[in-house]
Amino acid sequence: MTKLHEVFRQKKVFLPVIHPAHGEDGVFKAIDIALNAGAHGVFVINQGMDIDPLLNCSVKIKRIYPDLWLGVNLLGLSPVETLDYAHLFDGIWVDDCGVDNQLSEEELTVGGYRFLETKENWNGLYFGGTAFKTQRQITEQATLNAVAKRAGALTDIVTTSGRATGVAASEEKIKAMRAVLGPSVPIGIASGVTPENIEKYLNDADVFLVASGIEKSFGIFDKNKVEKLSNKIKEQNDKIT
Repeated sequence: MTKLHEVFRQKKVFLPVIHPAHGEDGVFKAIDIALNAGAHGVFVINQGMDIDPLLNCSVKIKRIYPDLWLGVNLLGLSPVETLDYAHLFDGIWVDDCGVDNQLSEEELTVGGYRFLETKENWNGLYFGGTAFKTQRQITEQATLNAVAKRAGALTDIVTTSGRATGVAASEEKIKAMRAVLGPSVPIGIASGVTPENIEKYLNDADVFLVASGIEKSFGIFDKNKVEKLSNKIKEQNDKIT
């Protein structure tokens, strides 16, 4: 059983990503839509709100929704820097977990493994960006294989994306990463997932971090899209169990 499964007790996990562009009220409305649709938790990200207000908002979220699984992506901060705020959250997602096929093992020890040593007192889930949209594009299969293997040793959920925000990852890329990582390392997708394309990822990916695919406009969830996507993931979980 993976750490992901231990936390959520589900094979496939839906985590809507909230852009807090409409203030705290907008965040709370988005959370209500997500929870009513059956989402397993939410991520907040500092797009539309600076870091300090977002952290203050997160304290209120935990007070109002004490049982909510809450993750964060603090853009611009390294994994180790983000750990300063880990006590507020159940999960940390970074766009770049520090894995690159051009790095030596010594450099990885200084970078990626330093995070593992530092996070010993925090038991949350670490979503590490790998072959991610903000990183250099990987076109060689051997390089993708090597990067995925390294990320599997450094993160709880190897988290990838398409080439840009809102762009779906290729089905071939996700299948290739699954083949390299095997069944015991969870894979997350953090761009381009929609209610219309989710089926092609359900066999190989485990976690779906979704924002633009379920929004009416930036920071505002479309209730029907959230429900539709959540229902498709629930159907897959029902088949598995």
